[in-house]
Amino acid sequence: MVPVPQSSTVTRPVTSSASGGGVATIGVYLAPLTLDRAREVSLERRITYTDLLVEAFDFVTDTQLAAEFLPVEPLVQGKAMPTRARRRRGTAGIQMNLRLSSEQREWLDAKVQALGAPSRSALVAEALRLHLN
Repeated sequence: MVPVPQSSTVTRPVTSSASGGGVATIGVYLAPLTLDRAREVSLERRITYTDLLVEAFDFVTDTQLAAEFLPVEPLVQGKAMPTRARRRRGTAGIQMNLRLSSEQREWLDAKVQALGAPSRSALVAEALRLHLN
């Protein structure tokens, strides 16, 4: 049996939708405080996590998001060899599930590429964190 590699996002089976694009459940990982805030807002306003994410991308600019994924400048320590610039990675968190259409997934994947995010999950986590805080 071959082990299945773990990724930062989990995709579950796609179901048909009226638009023909299909809807899939996507797992993303949020910091505990962001997840708690997302739960509060979703319950308070009676909206889904997906609706909250759409709102977050309307509220947060691409410039703000891109700044979150800039590499950390290397440390120069005296005359020794400098360390290399490190790219920020997504952090460990608690899984939250989103139901996204294929168009929404494609849009998110294009944003990941355009903004230099390490993963779809990291992009979603930052968008929600910036929006909810």
